[in-house]
Amino acid sequence: ILSISIILDIEMGGGKQNNKRHAPGTNHSEDKKRRREKEENWKNTRGDANPRNSWSSQIVENKRFENFYKAQGFLTEDEWPAYMDSLRSSLPACFRINPDYAFVDQLKEQLLSFVGKKIVLGGVEIEGVKQMEWLKCAYKLGTDRKAIRKLPGLEGLHKWMMRHTDCGNITRQEAVSMVPPLALNVSPHHKCLDMCAAPGSKTSQLLEIVTRSLSGPQDNQGLVVANDSDTDRAYMLVHQCRRINSPLLIVTTHKGQMFPKITGDSKIKKDGYFDRVLCDVPCSGDGTLRKNPAIWSKWSTSSGFALHPLQLIIAQRGVQLLKTGGLMVYSTCSMSPYEDEAVIAELLRQYEGQLELVDAREFIPLFKARPGMSDWHVMDDHQAINKEKNERKINNKKMKLEKKAEEAVAAVEASGVVAPTAEGVLTEVSEADANTAIAAATAIAASITGDDSSEAVDGSAVEVVEITAENTEIETTAEVEPVSGSLSRSSSSNMEDRDSFYVSPKSDDPAITTCIDMGMQYFPSHSAVPDYLQRKMRKSFFPPTEEEKKWMHLDLCLRCVPHDEDTGGFFVATLRKVGKPVPASSASASVSADVTSEEKVTEVVLSDEDLAAMAEAEAAGADTEEKAPKTEYRSDRGLVDFQPFDAVHYKKIQEFYGLTEGCPNEYMFVREDAMAAKSGKNAGAKSVYFIPKPVRDVMVGGDDKLKIVTAGIKVLERMDKGKGSKGGEEYRLVQDGIQAIVGHITSRKVYVKCQDFCNLLAGGLCSLSTMHADTFKVLTAMASGALICVYKYDPADILPPTESTEGESSSAGKMETEDLKPSGDDIPDHCFYVICWRGVTTTVNVMCGKTDVEAMKHQLEALNVLRPKIAAIRRIFPEDAVPFMTVKSETVKSETVKSETVKSETVTMAVDGSQLNTVATVESSTVDSIVDDTAVDSSVKEIKDETS
Repeated sequence: ILSISIILDIEMGGGKQNNKRHAPGTNHSEDKKRRREKEENWKNTRGDANPRNSWSSQIVENKRFENFYKAQGFLTEDEWPAYMDSLRSSLPACFRINPDYAFVDQLKEQLLSFVGKKIVLGGVEIEGVKQMEWLKCAYKLGTDRKAIRKLPGLEGLHKWMMRHTDCGNITRQEAVSMVPPLALNVSPHHKCLDMCAAPGSKTSQLLEIVTRSLSGPQDNQGLVVANDSDTDRAYMLVHQCRRINSPLLIVTTHKGQMFPKITGDSKIKKDGYFDRVLCDVPCSGDGTLRKNPAIWSKWSTSSGFALHPLQLIIAQRGVQLLKTGGLMVYSTCSMSPYEDEAVIAELLRQYEGQLELVDAREFIPLFKARPGMSDWHVMDDHQAINKEKNERKINNKKMKLEKKAEEAVAAVEASGVVAPTAEGVLTEVSEADANTAIAAATAIAASITGDDSSEAVDGSAVEVVEITAENTEIETTAEVEPVSGSLSRSSSSNMEDRDSFYVSPKSDDPAITTCIDMGMQYFPSHSAVPDYLQRKMRKSFFPPTEEEKKWMHLDLCLRCVPHDEDTGGFFVATLRKVGKPVPASSASASVSADVTSEEKVTEVVLSDEDLAAMAEAEAAGADTEEKAPKTEYRSDRGLVDFQPFDAVHYKKIQEFYGLTEGCPNEYMFVREDAMAAKSGKNAGAKSVYFIPKPVRDVMVGGDDKLKIVTAGIKVLERMDKGKGSKGGEEYRLVQDGIQAIVGHITSRKVYVKCQDFCNLLAGGLCSLSTMHADTFKVLTAMASGALICVYKYDPADILPPTESTEGESSSAGKMETEDLKPSGDDIPDHCFYVICWRGVTTTVNVMCGKTDVEAMKHQLEALNVLRPKIAAIRRIFPEDAVPFMTVKSETVKSETVKSETVKSETVTMAVDGSQLNTVATVESSTVDSIVDDTAVDSSVKEIKDETS
């Protein structure tokens, strides 16, 4: 740091006089502010910050992409320009409001007050915010996510979105990403599985619905199992779902195609367990071109071919885990038929009679979507890509040789020898093909520079051209042999050599002919595929037969195109399981058995160990014998272990917090880190989780290889108070799980007034002297430890229109006082809870995170009851008093006040300006004598000021 500082000083002129940063009296806050402004300015200048145009510098064109999808025929010729224009524009930012949030109307009013109906940016008027017609709680903004962060006119909106996203009131999510959970038609009591869940926006959408079942009996509660194969993404999933704070969640990390069999407490082993299964499978992602423009240059049909086997086997596993009568949604953010309709057709083919397609339009009737395709064309652009690469290599080499020739000619001219110009050299061979031209240019440059070594270009034979001062014409001693055959040939792969032998048949469709002319291989049917390409071009890639089309009804799938709803591209198919499942292990093997390393798709091919494990899971699922009940929750390969909470400790906690019998110990589990346990560290009893019955059934009734990342919700945390700590106070309550356990707590729960609750939310230590008299009495009689402060909304607490709240509180979302005041049965039952710590002194500390505090502040603000904090001021007021504090007699100096004039050891003083409650009496003559003495403590002088 010192070295950097010295360097900066030298660059700025050097010397102590210029070292303003470390000079005495320097305003360091101003220095930090300047650095922040510089950093923010740097961020805002990256890329183009214009609305809807923030990545205009990216390549947004790919002829293979355009011609391929034109040939598929899911759009008419007239629609194509609008389709491509939409793909080339940036994606508008979208979000949805949690429909169960109690103050949705206030959020909507705030949103409109921030951006209005129209906003002008850069001289262009764009739509600020628009409610989606097909989902009333979802909104679309007129700018993309980068413009919201960068543009100066939208700082308030960006802060508003950040605040409410952290609080869980809104979820930023792409519009089409909201469709799969809606197409699943989830009810609160359903058991749901999200097989490929990260990053978690769809999972949170499911969890919001399922959480509504918490108010009902546990036998009728649902749950969400969120799975992702990547452990890091699974932990990110936990962070995303934490905003909802629901105990009805399990996060696991398994490969989707190998997710263990779950039976719960059911004795039926053959049928699946889940009512709803979401398979949002990995895909090539060409539907996300609007937010990932880098895909334009990388797009290839090979991605769809490579991912098709993995997508199919994940969907097969989803069917096995689905309960008869349940629904499964298969979705991708790809527009390739090989990843969409081809997978669904093969799935229906393998499970004929047990699966049927459901029209999801009945669940989202206002959403615009195209029907699925029953016909599509199979084309491989492998040769076309090689042709493009070779052309680029040829052009690059030609440019280098041109430069080399120019330099050689210039060198010859400098020596006084007459030499041909580089343009003349290129004109002489302009009618030859590209390889011959480059070969001749190479030979000419070599002869000029005196390099007599011949150079072969892509296999062509070239001899040196002799150029003399007397003869400036080009003469070759041997004929230049051009490259024959396809430009996509490569000697490094026999497969590629054989690919070049396949000649695509002619087609009457001009769009297909265009693709063939570009170098794509067209296969009209699987029977036309040569034997050496049978493994690469699978039969499941091809459309169904005419007979299969009649019963598959692929038109019931939803194909979302960008220009219909101003979204990304997406595919959604809803399937219902109507019959008993058939063992799909043979079908799975048929998908993966013919995959070889030659096809270079190892990322989607199951290993031998994976296939063995999957077969083992199938065998376990087919076992009908009832196994002995499991008593351990430990996972063999789990990241964490969940063990039942110790009964002795639970008894102490039950007594300390007054837990009712409705919250038995069987709901409490200790989360242990498996790695810490192996290393001998005692990390097990740190956190205690509340796990309801539906979640417990999955943990107990599932395969013993279930790898759990988290389950339920944390409600207690052990305090590090030393070895001598005993009793329930050793564990404190946690704000995250308060909603799940507060109904079972009868002790250490204090009901406070609105002002008291606002004081707590204001942060810092809250003095008991600021509390209401009733609250003060309860807290002073309470032992130190964790407690719950509860505020129940009362219309009498509503502030008058003239009274202001905290400075950061916005007027947006507020209504007139008379409109806010309900009456009779219309009074909403709003209760707010905050975990606090009663210290050994006269203070209370809030044990709550900033995000939770901000969420409660917004709710109080929406009710128009949020008040500023009242500081602890020492005053005395008339009788009937409330909050007070005590001043020890030692604060009055002994030499100025006689001990007999004070009849008690303490003097009680009110603080909030309303009342006085005396614990001791003070004679007026004594007070006069105290004030006359200049050595009296200032706190006692305030008594004179008030009483006189």
